[in-house]
Amino acid sequence: MSEGLQVRVTGEGDKPLILLHGLFGSGQNLGQLARGLSDSFTVYSVDLPDHGRSAWSDECSIDSYADTLMGWLNNTIAEPVDLVGHSLGGKVAMAIARQRPALVAKLVILDIAAVDYPSRHDSVFRALRAVEQANLASRSEARELMTTILDEPRIADFLLTNAVVDPAGLRWRFNLNGIQSGYPNFLVAGDYPHGFGGATLLMRGAQSDYVSDESIEKMRSLFPLLSAITINGAGHWLHQEQTESVLQAMRTFLVQ
Repeated sequence: MSEGLQVRVTGEGDKPLILLHGLFGSGQNLGQLARGLSDSFTVYSVDLPDHGRSAWSDECSIDSYADTLMGWLNNTIAEPVDLVGHSLGGKVAMAIARQRPALVAKLVILDIAAVDYPSRHDSVFRALRAVEQANLASRSEARELMTTILDEPRIADFLLTNAVVDPAGLRWRFNLNGIQSGYPNFLVAGDYPHGFGGATLLMRGAQSDYVSDESIEKMRSLFPLLSAITINGAGHWLHQEQTESVLQAMRTFLVQ
């Protein structure tokens, strides 16, 4: 662990590739991508601050996470990296690329844009707090309770990948208090003086509402070499729902 970050390294390729996951997740959530690209890259799957097994921070925000990642990159990898981010991880990746472009060779953004977003996790916070307050002893009990609050059972399943069950009961591995307090910081587009002039690939799920056509046009003003692809048959978790299509597009973009 460096800079308080938990990082899993796979593959022995010549080029370094960094994977950044989304809100409430961990580096393991991008495991399909890590496995699919480990033949061509050395893949670093990072747990963002306040997530997974990384250290908790005093400030939960895109900028603080980007600062931590930039410090880690400076201390760990001497060459520009290919940087991949999904959802919140995509916002962190864009912040890094716009502030320190020399650190980034190519940028891949999965189903997120550099725009302001409305709050869309209220029910998730309610479900997480309900589990916390119920003092449950198992994931099955937690899942049963959460599915009475959440519209999609698979969201409960995703969140429960970061549940820890010990003699004191079930608890969340991520920093729930910090994330909920800092959540408005994750919704903003970010205010940086420059865009990123390097090669950038934006992929969105055809069934997701996170990236509109209007958002893509705004992205082109910040990332002039942007290529945008819509992945059919996928929603926000496109890397899990259409793994091979996402991997094929990434390989074509990163290896060319």
